[in-house]
Amino acid sequence: MAKNSFVDCSMEEFSCPAIKKEGVRHINMTFLETTIPPTDTNYYCMTFDLPTDQDYHVIANEPIIDNADVLHHILVYACEEENATAIPVPRSCGMEAESHCGSIIGLWTVGSPGFCFGENAGFRFGKSAFKRVKLEIHYNNPMMRSGMTDKSGIRLYFQPATPDLEDMVTLTLGTNLFEIPPGKPRYEVKSVCKGSCTSAMVREPAKIYAALNHMHYMGTAMMIELFRNGQKIADITNEGVYNYDSPKLFTHSPALDLQKGDEIKTTCVYNSMGSDRSVFYGEATSDEMCYGFVFAYPKNAFEFDNCMSFDELDICDLYTGKPVETPRGDCYWGAFTHFDKNYQPPWTEEVKEYCQMDGFCRPECRRTVERLMEDPCMDKAASLIVNWRLADSDMGRSALARMNGCRGAIYHSEDSHGGDDSCGWDECSMYCEEHKGGHGPYSDAPKMAAGSITVIVAALLLQYLSA
Repeated sequence: MAKNSFVDCSMEEFSCPAIKKEGVRHINMTFLETTIPPTDTNYYCMTFDLPTDQDYHVIANEPIIDNADVLHHILVYACEEENATAIPVPRSCGMEAESHCGSIIGLWTVGSPGFCFGENAGFRFGKSAFKRVKLEIHYNNPMMRSGMTDKSGIRLYFQPATPDLEDMVTLTLGTNLFEIPPGKPRYEVKSVCKGSCTSAMVREPAKIYAALNHMHYMGTAMMIELFRNGQKIADITNEGVYNYDSPKLFTHSPALDLQKGDEIKTTCVYNSMGSDRSVFYGEATSDEMCYGFVFAYPKNAFEFDNCMSFDELDICDLYTGKPVETPRGDCYWGAFTHFDKNYQPPWTEEVKEYCQMDGFCRPECRRTVERLMEDPCMDKAASLIVNWRLADSDMGRSALARMNGCRGAIYHSEDSHGGDDSCGWDECSMYCEEHKGGHGPYSDAPKMAAGSITVIVAALLLQYLSA
C-alpha cells in the first residue's frame, strides 16, 4: 500500500547527549494494536502509570513509530490530579486535555527525531508529582482507507530528580479563533500574550529554554517574539520558511529571561492561494492551527501555563470578563453568552419564542433580531468571540440557529451592519434578484420542504461552528 505522497516521514537520527549519562532510564509507552477508522481525522488516547518510588525528571522523548502512513502527531499529558481517569486501552478522544491531564510534557510531530530538554531542566514525576500520563495520538487518514492499524507511541527518558535540575513547564501560546480567507498569497494571524497577563502568569523571573511552532499545510512562516517595556528583546522562534513535515525546535543557550510584564507576540503566516474556501481552526490537516509551545523553567515560577488569545482578548481577559470595544459601545460578552442550568441570557427567551430553526425569516422573528442587532455584542467587532462562546453550549447553538434565519437578511438590507453574507433561503433569492439585475441564480429553483431545509441548515450550522 502506497504511503501518503504529501508526507515525508524520514527523520534525522535522534541525538541527545543527556540520555547517555549514568542513571538514565527509559519507559516505552505504545498503543495496543488499534484499528484506524476510514475517516480523515481521529484522536485516540491511552494512559500509562509511571514509577512512584521516588521523584524523577523526564529529560527527553523519542517516537516509537509503527505505521507512519497515518501518524500526524503525538502528545503526552501529565495527569496531575489524583483522580485522573485510567484509560487502559486506546479509545477515541478529542484533541483536548482532560481537566485532570492538562499539562503537555512530551510531544512528537511528523519529521521530528525526538526532543531533548537539555542539561538544566526536566519534567518532574513520581512520589511528590504526577504519577500517570495520557498518551494522545492524532491519526490522519485523508484517503479514508480501511484496515489500517497502528501501535505507535513514545519513549520517555528519565533520571532520578536532583537539586541541580529545574522543574520544566510547557507554555501554550497562539490562538484558535481565526479565519483565513481563500486566495491570499500571504495572510497573517496574530496573537498577543499581553504584559498585563504575564504579570499574573509569571510569579518570579523564569527561563525559556526552547520553543516549537505548529501550523498545518497552509503555514509558510511563524515567529514568537519577546518584548519588554515596548522593546523587542529576542525571537523565541523565527521560522522564515515553515515546513509542517519538518518541525524545528528552537533552543536557547543561554536560556532567555522571562519577567513579569513581558509581552509575547505570536505571528502565523499562511498561503491560501490553493484554497477555494475560508479555513478556520480545526483538528484535520485540511484545517489550520496557530500554536506555539514554549519550554520554560522553573515550573513554580508560573501561576498558570496557558496564555493563548481569542480575537482581541487574551486568556486573562477571559478570566476577568474584559468587555470587547465596538462602534456601538462595549460588549459584555460574558453575560451575553453565559448559559448554565440555572441561567440563560434574557434575550434568548424572545428569540426562542419568535424564531424557529426551519430557515424561514418570519416577521416577528425579524423584528426580534433587528432589536437584538443593536446590542454591541452583535457588532462585527465582537462576532468572533461571541459566536465562539455561543457555539460552546447546546442552548447557545440553538439560539444561533434560530437567529440566523433572519440575521443575514437584516445585514443585507442595512449596510451599517455589514460583513455577513448569510440569510434565510426565503429572502436570499429576493436579495440576489434585487442586487443582481432582477434574476438571482436560485430564483428558478423549486421551494423545498421545511423539514429538508431544517436538516440542511442544521448541518451547515454545525459545520460552521465546528470549524
